[in-house]
Amino acid sequence: MGMDEIEQLVRLVAGARVSELTVQKEGRRITIRKNAALPQQRPRNETETTSVQTQAQTAAGAEAAAEAALEITAPMVGIFRQARTPVRAGDAICEGQVVGMIESMKLMNDVRAEQSGVVEEVLAEDGMPVEYGQPLFRLAPGG
Repeated sequence: MGMDEIEQLVRLVAGARVSELTVQKEGRRITIRKNAALPQQRPRNETETTSVQTQAQTAAGAEAAAEAALEITAPMVGIFRQARTPVRAGDAICEGQVVGMIESMKLMNDVRAEQSGVVEEVLAEDGMPVEYGQPLFRLAPGG
């Protein structure tokens, strides 16, 4: 999925009455969420300038929300492998805990939690190819 497709999805979510959209394509998954704190897109009868500004604000809000989410991401390209004790939704994890591994060039590399929290969602399955920066786990603060 290229950047053009992602930008189209962001615009689609911005103009729709949905708060979240998840798309899975070619073994990759992307979730786009609206930030409820930002104003919604204005009706089309206003000037084009205002409409473009609103779309830019909504797109920026979606990017900011994605950046603000607590996620554990892949530190490299490879094949995701579960930890010896698989991490599941609802599990509390500690900073530095091994939550999985990435097999790259026949070497196993630990994936460690950079912060403590409670796993909300496991985004990668055992044996799934992953790319650098791809979210593997979504966390809620605490734990």
